[in-house]
Amino acid sequence: MPLLKAVGLLSVIYFVAALQEDSNSTGVIVFPDEDVGDRNIIKVPLKPCPDGQQRIGGICRLVFSNPGRSEN
Repeated sequence: MPLLKAVGLLSVIYFVAALQEDSNSTGVIVFPDEDVGDRNIIKVPLKPCPDGQQRIGGICRLVFSNPGRSEN
C-alpha cells in the first residue's frame, strides 16, 4: 500500500531549515520517492522567533547579551 510506504519513509525525512534571521525563512523537507526515483520537496513556513530569541540551526534559542557568568 502506498500509505505504508509513506509511513516507512518517515525514518529518512531530512529537515533542512533556513538559517536566515528573517520571518520569511522556510524549512524544506526532502524525502526520496521510491516509485518514481525523484524527490518531493515540501516547503514549510517557519514562525518567527519570540522576542529575545534567535533562530540558530533552525531552532529558536535564547540569546543573552552577556553570556559570561556572574561571580557572587
